Amino acid sequence: MNTLEGKSFVVAGGAGGVGEGIVRALLGEGARVVVPSRERARLEALRALVAPHAGSTAHAAKGASAERLELVETDVGDAAECERLRDEQIRRHGPIHGVVSAIGGWWQGARLGHVPVDAWDRVLRNNLRTPWIVARTFVDALHAIPGASYTILNGSAALEPVIDAGPASIASAGLLMMSRALASEAKGTHLRVNTLVLGPVRTRNTRGPGMPEWLGADEVGAYVAHLASDAGRMVSGAVVNLLERPAPGQP
Repeated sequence: MNTLEGKSFVVAGGAGGVGEGIVRALLGEGARVVVPSRERARLEALRALVAPHAGSTAHAAKGASAERLELVETDVGDAAECERLRDEQIRRHGPIHGVVSAIGGWWQGARLGHVPVDAWDRVLRNNLRTPWIVARTFVDALHAIPGASYTILNGSAALEPVIDAGPASIASAGLLMMSRALASEAKGTHLRVNTLVLGPVRTRNTRGPGMPEWLGADEVGAYVAHLASDAGRMVSGAVVNLLERPAPGQP
């Protein structure tokens, strides 16, 4: 049984390597999925990866219908464009049931006293300001939707600073506090806000096989889909550390 059938989701950052696994998992559970991106080429690459041609074995098994995947060329870091995306989706398809924020990227290259100003601005914009704009745009629309979920992906630099990656570490820590603030503000509403703190994730962009303890993008996606489903309805306001795969024999 598809646990998310009839529900609509927006996956900001869905065209990225980790986002691909999330989009595939949500489609596989029957959801309708909207993926915004500034780059049309990335959107088309995602379509080829997660929505194979109808009739294929993988398509049938996953239920990943191209008809339930909508790709929108827009910039969610621009408040006006993000609001247009929200309003158009609600106008055309009805309520949005969940948002996944998988936005941001890594930066490492200098001690804080030597970080170029443009690098600081870029990292804080991409890793903190843009996730805030997405949250600012969607959370109010989700508060009144039964079973609504908002899932934020973050990195382990939120928990422990990384040398020569000060801007990324600071942005991650700020994002973690933002997620806690959103969860606190959502109390008493239908919305569940949860955060996944990830270690290294094996994606299509990983050079080589990665380490055995690394999670794969599809494993992250499966966990996100679980949190968004009725089976995850008891999880709210949680910060879940998915830093690595348990060693054999560990639960």
